[in-house]
Amino acid sequence: MYLFQPGPRYEQGRVFLLSGQSLTFLLKPGKHAIHVRDGGGGDVFAKHVGIVPLGEPSVITTHGLEWDVENWETHLGGRISTSNHVLPETKTVIVETTNQVIFTIALAGTE
Repeated sequence: MYLFQPGPRYEQGRVFLLSGQSLTFLLKPGKHAIHVRDGGGGDVFAKHVGIVPLGEPSVITTHGLEWDVENWETHLGGRISTSNHVLPETKTVIVETTNQVIFTIALAGTE
């Protein structure tokens, strides 16, 4: 991800990594609404999620996860949210962050 920092896509927060197991993307500082279900039953995403700080420590608040946090400091070498779950009734996960983090979510059918 650091290689993309000088480019305009990174500045706009448009960095995605799609594998056969998960989708991972950059969240810039601010509040984000991540749509994880459409309610139609054809879910693309599974329940497993992680939020990992990128470089500097960050303070995050989440809504819609099994273990929501509020004003929770996360940093490499310290506390990191790597094994959380989207609640079954959640359609949109809210993540508020003070610094850049990467959000990763498992794809349906990979669990």
